[in-house]
Amino acid sequence: MHCKLLITALLLALNAQSQAAPRTWKNTNATRSFRGELIKREVDTITIRMMATGKLAVLKPEQLHQSDLEWLRQNHPLDSEKPQASAPDVAAGCFYDTLAFGDDKTTVISKLKQSKRFHSELNETFFARTGLNGTFRTTKGNEFFGMQASLYYDWDESKGLKNLSLHGHHTAAEKTETELLPTYMKMVASISKYFGESKSASGKPEYDGLAEGEITFTHAWPLKTGGSLLMGVGKQEGNHVIIARFTKEQH
Repeated sequence: MHCKLLITALLLALNAQSQAAPRTWKNTNATRSFRGELIKREVDTITIRMMATGKLAVLKPEQLHQSDLEWLRQNHPLDSEKPQASAPDVAAGCFYDTLAFGDDKTTVISKLKQSKRFHSELNETFFARTGLNGTFRTTKGNEFFGMQASLYYDWDESKGLKNLSLHGHHTAAEKTETELLPTYMKMVASISKYFGESKSASGKPEYDGLAEGEITFTHAWPLKTGGSLLMGVGKQEGNHVIIARFTKEQH
């Protein structure tokens, strides 16, 4: 019996914590006010429980004072009001940070070491032994549209940089639908805001049945410097991985 009472008390406490604390709300010109508890905010309506009566009031944004609207934006922002992940600054003639297609490996390593956007925990003397792939990662605060990623490279016949791939958000196959896919679609939306509408888009990635090392690309954006930015999902060590690829090829 005591256990049931304790569980009930905990549930009531959690429910109370989930509610917004009551505050004073004002009308448009601040001539009237009332105490109320925010229940829900949507694009066109704000639902508030009136403390005096316990009834719900459904108000339009234009019925509330500007200070209340600012409080809502700060504490309960709509999706359109939340800060969007932005692309990092790009140097002139480069496709990402200070990297340019055609850079040789020595130049790439030098640029990555000098940039604050990337870091490697491996000493450069080991690069020849281990290879460059996966040795550099994006630093905190410099994620690629919100994704912490490792860098992988492809070189052309002249040993110049042909592709740069960013691999991140490694997810177990059984959690792809619930964890990877929502992140993927948010990234696509953010990239589209920065680069414009995708030139080709096939919507949701077809990740079922991917073989190890295989990638399926769904979106392509043309780059001002030439080449394209591709977004897709690949399979690495049994997990599904989001892959953003800068390539000098046109798509």
